[in-house]
This record gives sequence, C-alpha cells and structure tokens, in this order.
Amino acid sequence: ARSILAQSVLSVSSSGLRETHVNSWPATGALIVAEVVGTGVLALGKNFAQLGWSVGLGVLIGGFLANTFTSLLLAQVNVAFPNIVTLGDAARKLLGRVGGIFGYAIVYV
Repeated sequence: ARSILAQSVLSVSSSGLRETHVNSWPATGALIVAEVVGTGVLALGKNFAQLGWSVGLGVLIGGFLANTFTSLLLAQVNVAFPNIVTLGDAARKLLGRVGGIFGYAIVYV
C-alpha cells in the first residue's frame, strides 16, 4: 500500500541505484512543528517572563524570520545540489570534511 505521507523514489548515486524514502511537504512540516513546539514551548513562558512581552515578541519574530530565510536558502541549495539536505551537508560541500563536521556540530549541538 502506498502512503500519502511518504513515498519511495529511486535515485542514482555514485554507488549505483538506491531506494530513497521521501516525505511529503505536509508530513515534513508536521514533523518540524512538532519538534519546535515540543522543545520550545516549555521554555517559552520563562523566557517571556525574563525578557518582557515586547522584547520576547521581538526575539520570537526575529527567530521566525531567520528560520524562514534559512529554510528557503537551503531549499534553493537542495534544488541546485540534490544530494545536499542539511546545513551540515552544505558546509561539507563548501568547506570540506572539517567544515562539514563543524556545520553538523553547529546544527545538532
């Protein structure tokens, strides 16, 4: 049975033909929202209490704009280089192995 939320596609890499599982954009969006809300909602009240409403909203909107810009930029990079999926992949392509390790560390730590 074929799922609406995930698809299997065949892709060609230097190692040959392989099956890749791809989420639809609604499924990916739901995963991102669940991750952000799950980790951020617990600290949001405390941070707003420390910063105040105006600064808190400013930081929240600034983070939203930065995340939107980064995701749109990464989407354009992925169109040009289909094997680049994360910021760590992009850093590795641009800066080599050490840059890739640094890119992954920045994103995941």
